[in-house]
Amino acid sequence: TNPGLLFHLQQQRLIEMIRQGQVKEALEFVQEELPPLCEDNASFLSELESTLALLAFENLPQGEFSDNLEPDGSGPPPEL
Repeated sequence: TNPGLLFHLQQQRLIEMIRQGQVKEALEFVQEELPPLCEDNASFLSELESTLALLAFENLPQGEFSDNLEPDGSGPPPEL
């Protein structure tokens, strides 16, 4: 398996949970699924920390963290 690919797929799944307001599910998912992937790769942990910062904000201004919510990074996230 490719750990980088698996991590990014799981990270995208987490981002989708956050976008949909599923905070409890997102936190459970992080605790269960992502620690093993981050143990051997510090860059994964850094990316995960940035992704988790999304949980701290309801309405994000454009910036470092809000870019994680954008599906392709080219514009604002769609209305839910």
